[in-house]
Amino acid sequence: MKHANLFFPKEMITCGVGLLLALFGGLLLTSNMAAASALTITTTSPLPNGTEDTFYSTTFAASGGTAPYAWTITSGSVPGLAVTSTGVLTGVPAAASAYSITVQVIDSTTPTHLTATAIFNITTAVSTNTNFYVSTSGSNSNNGSSGSPWATIAYAVTKAGPGITINVAPGTYNETAEIAINTGGSASGGYFILKSTTPGGAIINGGSVAVGTTGYAYGLVQIGSGTNNIGYVTVDGFEVTNFKTGTSTKTNKLVPAGIALQGSGTNIQIVNNNINNVWNQGKATNHTGNCPSGSPEAFGLVVAGTSGTTPLTNISIIGNTLSNMMTGCSETMELDGNINGFIIGNNLVHNNSNIGIAALGGEGVASGYSQYNGSPNDQARNGEIYGNTVYENPSNGTGTTPPVAAASNPYGSKCYCADGIYLDGSASNIVERNTVYLVDLGIEVTGEGAAQNTTNNTVRDNLFFYNTAVGISIGGQGTSGGSSNSTVVNNTTWDNGNNSNGAIGEFATGTDLTGTNIVENNIFYASSVTGTLVDAVTTSTVTLNYNLYYAPSSSENWIWGSKTYTTFSTYQSGSKQEANSQYADPMFVNINATPPTTLPNLNVQAGSPALAKGTILSPISTVGAFDVTGITPRILVTNDTIDIGAYEQ
Repeated sequence: MKHANLFFPKEMITCGVGLLLALFGGLLLTSNMAAASALTITTTSPLPNGTEDTFYSTTFAASGGTAPYAWTITSGSVPGLAVTSTGVLTGVPAAASAYSITVQVIDSTTPTHLTATAIFNITTAVSTNTNFYVSTSGSNSNNGSSGSPWATIAYAVTKAGPGITINVAPGTYNETAEIAINTGGSASGGYFILKSTTPGGAIINGGSVAVGTTGYAYGLVQIGSGTNNIGYVTVDGFEVTNFKTGTSTKTNKLVPAGIALQGSGTNIQIVNNNINNVWNQGKATNHTGNCPSGSPEAFGLVVAGTSGTTPLTNISIIGNTLSNMMTGCSETMELDGNINGFIIGNNLVHNNSNIGIAALGGEGVASGYSQYNGSPNDQARNGEIYGNTVYENPSNGTGTTPPVAAASNPYGSKCYCADGIYLDGSASNIVERNTVYLVDLGIEVTGEGAAQNTTNNTVRDNLFFYNTAVGISIGGQGTSGGSSNSTVVNNTTWDNGNNSNGAIGEFATGTDLTGTNIVENNIFYASSVTGTLVDAVTTSTVTLNYNLYYAPSSSENWIWGSKTYTTFSTYQSGSKQEANSQYADPMFVNINATPPTTLPNLNVQAGSPALAKGTILSPISTVGAFDVTGITPRILVTNDTIDIGAYEQ
């Protein structure tokens, strides 16, 4: 369980055929033509069939050209599925039908990338599971058939097993006990599916359920425990609400959660749920944000890989809404411990009292490991966090309704500590196509402890705007922790650091930033409060280039180590960075906005200096398949150009 401590530190050359022939006697041209003829998609159609409400994953393959490859879907779609940039078609099919998609692969050949396309058919079917039913008018003495449904969800899940679907009719279920799913499905027997027959229609009300003290957290809906291996489970379409405690965790260790997954296992989906009003109103032991033992904690949704030997894998958290949480020192959505392979996609996280989405590690959550251990067996890794919207989650608790009482707020009114998205001790994750606003730190890639392994994370094609302290931050917080090998590309930030207390600006590097850190193709547009476009504490391990800067409403400044520069040219010469970057108006479509009442349109207009002025990074898989819309392909191979910022024209 974590909290963010805000630190207060300060080409593509397109050679014509004639030129190539003249310089190389046709040899390079022949080589490129041979490579072009060799690049093919080797996966054949049709793709493996899928099943509604059941996790799906298949990987496309190619041969020839220059690896690694980047993949996109150029036409067609399968509801619930998306393709990753590395070529994995994955997700949870949302409907049963026959579909056709066109898939494109792009290779890393230079100076001109090679492509291949193929059309694939895929069929998704209705589940063949045995169906049971729950209704507010039922009885637990019934047999669970459609004509004789059970009355409570807690009782129904005691019948869980492979190939079982429990269909819950609309209505409010005032459960008196935790809904504990201790038996899942299997690869051979099929999934166990717990499903609201009408999305959001079945309401699980925890007002009569006492928060317990067992496990990493005590979920109103609890999947697995700290000791068992569970898998092949789907929880789909519920409203989970009103699960609260007013007692401090100092004595009783009460940590409520709307939905909690704990233990080890594989292929677990938590999709299309509305989780709200999970509160810990226990009195905070102090208001400094240090969160000592006994501080109040709660979660909207938590995944804890508590086995040090067997990870949680293929975890999908898609299409959920999490709102009005009072989480104290914990997060609205957290993945922590031994987790290898996850998706956090298209969720809405808003009006909560602390961090929105967190992928963590090194906390000693997995058995056999102590805190700040740096082991891959105790971290969330190889995940994708995409398409989420996170807003109004400040650490002072004012984002909730009603606002968090001062006694329950561990941070105090002047601590701007809550991240929209937080990578702390997690590794090899991709954060793309998210929109984050009205939090304290848009995204932070850091480590709170010296031995945490926050490394190889990519932040691309996101929008960060109107956040109190900073848009994007990588590196340590002034403590012993830090991060390494972060790639920050094609993001757009606007009007961050807009509070005079604790404001930093658009982009920041902290302490202990090691490895190779790339910051390219981003638009940084400063707020009128600070005018700060870059605040770099660590300068030796970060490369900035092909970025677009603008600060029309203030005196622009760039802080590079111990020096502050107030013109772009002096910053370029002083930092020895940004040779291909620009200082110019990006020409946003509309910034006459005051979030959350009105939102800006940070796409750019025709004639923008952002157009076709970016660089295509190598390997090509570093570049996102789509821009922030999730629709427009990022790379236009016909002319090998890329735009700066989160949008591609």
